[in-house]
Amino acid sequence: MRGIVIGPPARVIRKPDRVELHTLPMSGIDPLLRRYALYWDRIDLARDRFVGGPLTADADLLRKEHVLTETVGGDRVLDAKTAPTLFARAQLDVFGTNEAEAPGSWSVALSADIMTAIPDVAPPIRGVVVELVNALPVPDPATPIVEVLEFKRRREAELLALQARLDEFYAEIARSGDVAHATSVALAKIDRALLDLDRVAAQSFAKRMMESLSIELNVNDIAAGAMSGAAAAAALGVAHPLVGMVVGAAGAAIKFGFGLRPRPRSSPEASAFAYAFAARDVFTAKE
Repeated sequence: MRGIVIGPPARVIRKPDRVELHTLPMSGIDPLLRRYALYWDRIDLARDRFVGGPLTADADLLRKEHVLTETVGGDRVLDAKTAPTLFARAQLDVFGTNEAEAPGSWSVALSADIMTAIPDVAPPIRGVVVELVNALPVPDPATPIVEVLEFKRRREAELLALQARLDEFYAEIARSGDVAHATSVALAKIDRALLDLDRVAAQSFAKRMMESLSIELNVNDIAAGAMSGAAAAAALGVAHPLVGMVVGAAGAAIKFGFGLRPRPRSSPEASAFAYAFAARDVFTAKE
């Protein structure tokens, strides 16, 4: 199981002397829910009771499917000045609780803008997993949430492979001693993996067929064709059997082989990202 702690939609506003955070209507969370539901198994929405308003239809559907849960805090009405700190602490507290119950299974989606507003709080390194997932394809906002869930069910094995690879990236980053550099390296590997899959998929059927088209000259076929052509010419009363020999030879000389070569395989690194690549193919809006 892999889970992510999120907060209500909000906008960060930087002012000369402070950072303010203004919460937005809950409808602003729907596009993000598609990303979270695609790559994580559980979503925990951490918020105070009067922040964000009621759940949207998409969020409520995810709740009914046991994908999304709400952890509701106190009854505080956040003002713009105190909001960044309280907003972040609410999510970090829920992250800590969930992580204690299932160590290594949770991440928290806190933006860098919000974290800079509370310099006394160190962001958990697990947040890099969110950064890695943000590099993956995102479902089009018009995609019905039920289609995202059905896609996950059909491709569960691929999702597990992707999650395992992201776990490996996280482990490499955590022990690197240089989180920024190691994260950059991991993001570059993700880009290369998706490009590799793109290259494989770009070979259309027609192109592969033309590449595999073989023209083979076979002396035995030419001879057999010439003899059968001459015999046919004689039977039809053609004055010059040589004409039949030439036609028969020509018909047999060119042998077309339409066997398709196997599609080139992607690298082992790229294969771990098959789930994300398929998601892009299925859910990305077509031009």
